[in-house]
Amino acid sequence: MLSSCSTKEQHTSGRDTSGISHTDSTRKIDGGKQTSTYQLSPNQVVIKLNDDDFNKLIGKNNRSWTPDENDIGSAEKLIQQCFDDQKRGTVNYLLERTPGEYNNQFVGYLAPNGDKMIWVNCFKRPKEDYPEWKHQIIIAEGGGNNFFNLKVNLSQNTYTDLKINGK
Repeated sequence: MLSSCSTKEQHTSGRDTSGISHTDSTRKIDGGKQTSTYQLSPNQVVIKLNDDDFNKLIGKNNRSWTPDENDIGSAEKLIQQCFDDQKRGTVNYLLERTPGEYNNQFVGYLAPNGDKMIWVNCFKRPKEDYPEWKHQIIIAEGGGNNFFNLKVNLSQNTYTDLKINGK
């Protein structure tokens, strides 16, 4: 389920303004049997959405794909690049924040051209305000740079569609 919250950054319990239905299908990558050089931090989670939620959030022309730890490590480098690019720009909507200040939700998918993509949803701590964050996408209405999302293209080593709430 995609979870909505108001501009006061409070979870809107029981009322989902996004129209996305509930899913219990979630997977936290923990390195179990996989060989990896990257390990998810406590403020990161990979979420596998049900088909309806996936189509509403990502789009019907894409296919679901679950990134592994190394894919998330590559995405982290692109998120850092986004922050660095913001600092060099004429307007820095992320101010002097760092990627580590945010909780990250990752949704992997394959674009129609076959590129490996990850939609990254970021929200500022404290994550205790969102106890369901490891199972539901947090969607905020407002909140400024406390909430943003972007797409990373692992096949092209690029990021696109940086969306900062309220901007």
